Amino acid sequence: MYVILVYDAAPKRGNKVLKYLRKKLNWVQNSVFEGEITEASFLELKKEVEGLINNKYDSIIYYIFDSKNYFERGIIGVEKSNLDTIIWNRQTSCIFALPYFDDPSHIKNCIFYFFFTKFE
Repeated sequence: MYVILVYDAAPKRGNKVLKYLRKKLNWVQNSVFEGEITEASFLELKKEVEGLINNKYDSIIYYIFDSKNYFERGIIGVEKSNLDTIIWNRQTSCIFALPYFDDPSHIKNCIFYFFFTKFE
């Protein structure tokens, strides 16, 4: 499933949420994350972030989609995340990110991520 998650938390708690979510999803911009995640991992994520926030003052809102193919993502203004395209092949367990380059000189400052758990 594909998840878009936004949070609003006090700075001290917000930093803890930010650090945790960066391990699980792709950071898009201030307090916004998105990415493919299994149902079991998402349940774990929800439980973990619930323990990091104060339910009386903070909030987390999430949107769940069956697949990234069912929505269109648009940007108005500045792209805060350096990832333009994320490709996930469920059969080979391969993820890679393709940064957006508005200027070819930025290539030297970008990192490409490749994770393989199965390769045929």
